[in-house]
Amino acid sequence: MGHITVRGYKKGEDLIFEVLDDGVGFDENTKSQKAGENGGLNGYGVKNVHERIQLEYGQDYGVSIASIPGEGTRVTIKVRCEWEPQLQ
Repeated sequence: MGHITVRGYKKGEDLIFEVLDDGVGFDENTKSQKAGENGGLNGYGVKNVHERIQLEYGQDYGVSIASIPGEGTRVTIKVRCEWEPQLQ
């Protein structure tokens, strides 16, 4: 059975959100084929979110996807933190 992990954390002045799975993963050729077939990994939705984040925060921010065949996939969203949590 596969597992999905979702986590978020603050790193310096940035907020990092990660979605990881331990599924079959994919290589660059498969990634391109999926995008061509149904707008998947490089489709309009992911691309639009990535571009909007970069417009707001700059080129160091956005969405990235990394995968290793047989090991899984990691999607990372990086944005600038614009607030400080209040500790009580």
